[in-house]
Amino acid sequence: MKRAVQILALLFSVLFLSACAGKRLGDSSVDVRRLNTFDGISVYTEQSEYPVGTKEIQLNIENNSEYEASYVPYFILEVEMEDTWKELPFQSGEEFFEEIAYLLPPGKKAQEVIDLDRFDFKWKPGKYRIVKTIYVNNGSTGNAGDYYLFSAEFTLTSD
Repeated sequence: MKRAVQILALLFSVLFLSACAGKRLGDSSVDVRRLNTFDGISVYTEQSEYPVGTKEIQLNIENNSEYEASYVPYFILEVEMEDTWKELPFQSGEEFFEEIAYLLPPGKKAQEVIDLDRFDFKWKPGKYRIVKTIYVNNGSTGNAGDYYLFSAEFTLTSD
């Protein structure tokens, strides 16, 4: 039962973030007060720089905490423009994700491939970030845990 509550909480947070995703380049929907606030979980890209024209980016998620974590495939991709993060829109039909939760036990690492072709955006050199929601079963809200937002920044460079 406890696991079901955790998974439902994670899925509700994903639904909230998906509802915020629009078809146009919009202001970031990320609550920066919750961003990268949990020690022990690391989210980062395989490289810090990629050339414009890159089709896929490997995202690494490491759980170096003492708690079990879980996450879903959903993510947000943002670009920094004039010192402000802007959320990138998905191509029509590409905004949907599998409804599955992955468990990440303490001491384990997972990888995801981020397909940049899913986005309706003309890629150019600049600073970008991938934002993931990860549920950590740390008992911070009673017997359950809480969700945290993590970002992995990378730069696109001229070809």
